Amino acid sequence: MTPQESLDQLIAGNQRFVSGNPTAQPLTQSQRHALSRNAPAPIATILTCSDARVVPETLFDQNVGTLFTIRVAGNIANPSNIGSIEFSVASFGTPLVLVIGHSKCVAVQTTLEELKKPGTHTSENILAIINEIRPAAEPYADPTLPHTEHERSEHVVRANALHAAHRLENTESLAQRVSRGELMIAAAEYDLESGAVELFEL
Repeated sequence: MTPQESLDQLIAGNQRFVSGNPTAQPLTQSQRHALSRNAPAPIATILTCSDARVVPETLFDQNVGTLFTIRVAGNIANPSNIGSIEFSVASFGTPLVLVIGHSKCVAVQTTLEELKKPGTHTSENILAIINEIRPAAEPYADPTLPHTEHERSEHVVRANALHAAHRLENTESLAQRVSRGELMIAAAEYDLESGAVELFEL
């Protein structure tokens, strides 16, 4: 499968999901046994948020075993997540890496709160997530900018997904595969209300 074919399959699945006509089915016992015996062959690697409302297999109408998914608050590309993506691409040959942010992301809102009032959050672990999102959020943190809170959050959701995708583009092992046409890296936003996934240009 080519990178474009993988992306096209995900887009088609999202269109089925949005229209209310999904085709994915629960695994039968024989399918579960087959998956346990054979090496996985995912068509894409997904980096997305841990938000319980964001389930890639559902929103792309894919069966179990089709996607290699990394879920972390704020869909951040930190070293362990980049390593997981490198593992997926190297071990399973996934031709597509898709970073997906989503509307009303609490991790993004938390980052904007911290920028507005430093010291709001004291957990070192939460601050580590905030600091990964911070480069995308800082240009929109100025309260004098003509944005509503919702608009500011949506700008950061997009910027944060793009920031993570650019980090992946600059990862040597992934960049080599991209240069050979074996891999595509893309970014998108999932709208919680409509169910649609919107792709961004990198």
